[in-house]
Amino acid sequence: GLQDTIKLVPIDLQNRPAWYKEKVYPTNK
Repeated sequence: GLQDTIKLVPIDLQNRPAWYKEKVYPTNK
């Protein structure tokens, strides 16, 4: 849900998993 997204925001900024990069730069795929 929305709360999950908020919790993932700081985690994504720190870890930046592969799926996060794909969402930010889908053209790289």
